[in-house]
Amino acid sequence: MITPSTSFGKITVLLLSLVTFLAVALKVAGYGYLPPDDALRHCAFAVSGKTWDQVLLLNPAIPWGVDVHVGWHQFLRIMHRWLGLDVEGLVVLSFCFTFLAFCWTGLVTSRRPVAWLFACLVVFLTDQLYFRLFLGRPFAISSAVLVGLLFVWSRERSGSAVLRVVTGAVGLAFAIWVHSSSWYLWLLVAFALGLGRQWRYLLEFLAMLLLGLLGAGAASGSWYDVIVYPVAVLRMAVGGDPIVGTSLVSELQPSGGPLFAFIITGFMLLWKHLNGGSIRREVTRVDFILFLITWTLGLKILRFYADWAVPAFTVWLCRQISEFSWERLRNDFEWLAITGFVSVAVFFCASADTSGRYTANLKSPLLTRPLEEFEGKLPEKDGVLYCIDMQVFYRIFFRMPNAPFRFSTGYEPGLMPPEDLAVMRAIQFNNGLLQSYAPWFQKMTSRDRVLLYYPVKPEWEGMEFSQFYSAWIGKKLPAKALEQKQEPAGSTGTQAAGANTKPVSS
Repeated sequence: MITPSTSFGKITVLLLSLVTFLAVALKVAGYGYLPPDDALRHCAFAVSGKTWDQVLLLNPAIPWGVDVHVGWHQFLRIMHRWLGLDVEGLVVLSFCFTFLAFCWTGLVTSRRPVAWLFACLVVFLTDQLYFRLFLGRPFAISSAVLVGLLFVWSRERSGSAVLRVVTGAVGLAFAIWVHSSSWYLWLLVAFALGLGRQWRYLLEFLAMLLLGLLGAGAASGSWYDVIVYPVAVLRMAVGGDPIVGTSLVSELQPSGGPLFAFIITGFMLLWKHLNGGSIRREVTRVDFILFLITWTLGLKILRFYADWAVPAFTVWLCRQISEFSWERLRNDFEWLAITGFVSVAVFFCASADTSGRYTANLKSPLLTRPLEEFEGKLPEKDGVLYCIDMQVFYRIFFRMPNAPFRFSTGYEPGLMPPEDLAVMRAIQFNNGLLQSYAPWFQKMTSRDRVLLYYPVKPEWEGMEFSQFYSAWIGKKLPAKALEQKQEPAGSTGTQAAGANTKPVSS
């Protein structure tokens, strides 16, 4: 027995578990927390009414109206209209919704609330990647649907096949609608089912996936955005050049092989063996196989581990914990006592502002200072802000969804025009060498601005730089102003002195 014996006990334990995760979300929101990256631009884009070509400089090969997160943005626009939420309100809704979707799905579909709480506590304590659930990004919805499917497939009796396919298709349609950018990774689940020789579930899953793709495409109104374009983005984002690979965002870098899961897995398998359990049967379960596959792929790209291995491991761990001797808890009071203890531990662990993870962004002037203080230094109408720091894009676009200018660099460098991407890679490769910015300096107009980090005030012929918090922002000097300058243009001494100095970053 892995739940209380009475209806009162079962309902109370479930409600206490649900409230625990809700309390965590509300506590994090109470810090004034803002996610560091994509959630900011998702919500800003949802209220801006723009297309991406009106926000970013895009590769001409990209269709102007394309949107790789079309469903998520539609969802946010619905919340914006129905609930009247502004951009900041949408961000809070995003990270609360994605966190609770994952945690509550596990509570309900596991049918083992206490075991799920224990499993979450173990992973909260041992793997900081669980913090990603608070990034307010739609991948957490895919993780939630994955958790639900894995729990259904783990049951000895999982009900009607038709009901499984219908409910699974609905879940996958919603997950792909809001997170179409990597729908193709669901094929990993099919591969895991095949390795585990779960042929019936494999056929059912393929039917779910096909129906889910059809449903997501119909809901978004764009088959290209949902199915075709994400594959094109993958090709542009992941370069084959190893030097380019070192400049990719952290979640596209190797994971480094996290060992905590293997240590816990070894301990649990040893415990099962000593108690007469079948290890061979255990390692052919789909959750275990998927965990091994995506942990291995994570050695190449972190997202495989973070988005797929961690949820699969949590499901597997929940199943192992549920096999402990819970029958020794003889009454509702004992069940409530153990649930209360784990709930408090989960709350303290998940909501703690460890290393400032929930308050770090409150130190950013771009997110906290009055707009009037810095918007006058930004590009003019129809101008461009040239910068290699994606955080600058996230934060300024979040504060100014209707900014009259565009950004050279956004959420994915692979979408940039080829000539601008080449400049960005040269700047990264040369550690911010000032000469690497030369192509941007030359093409800029008086409406444009360039933002860069440098230890001293940059000097460049035809450019004027001023302090911009911990960075420098530069603009093109008008021809007349350049002629009137008394000192020689382009001070080569200062330029050379700073040329080989690695810039600081905020």
